[in-house]
This record gives sequence, C-alpha cells and structure tokens, in this order.
Amino acid sequence: MMREVTEKVRQNEKDTLMYDMHHKVGDPTEMLLYERYTDRNAWEVTHMSKPYIKELLDELAEYIERAPEVTEYEVVGTM
Repeated sequence: MMREVTEKVRQNEKDTLMYDMHHKVGDPTEMLLYERYTDRNAWEVTHMSKPYIKELLDELAEYIERAPEVTEYEVVGTM
C-alpha cells in the first residue's frame, strides 16, 4: 500500500522533493515517512488533497494502533 502511494507521489507531485519510507531497525512494525516539499502549500493543499493520500489515510486506520504523529521541521541549512 505504501509503496504504491510512494510511486504515485513521485510520479504526480513535482513539488514533493522527498518522500521516503523507513522502518525502525529491529522493529519493522514502526515506520517513519520523511517528506519534504518546496513549500507549505505543496504539502497542505496539493499533496493532502490527492485522492490516493485520502484513501491511504483511511486504509491505514485499519492497521495502526494510533493516529500517525506528525512533526514539522524547517530547513535551516543544507550540507
């Protein structure tokens, strides 16, 4: 499910700079989705309005113990 959505994001969202799925070493049931966008609008409006994102969030609710935790960061420098 996540792989399919990741591919759709990469194909259809030019303002998504990074959309990488990770799992915790030693515990593949704990996941991290690292996302980076050109600006806040690309995330809040464009990405979150896509039907495949809405479907994913609805489907995930059946498989996860609690709502996903969202933590936002700002880029302050790149290396």
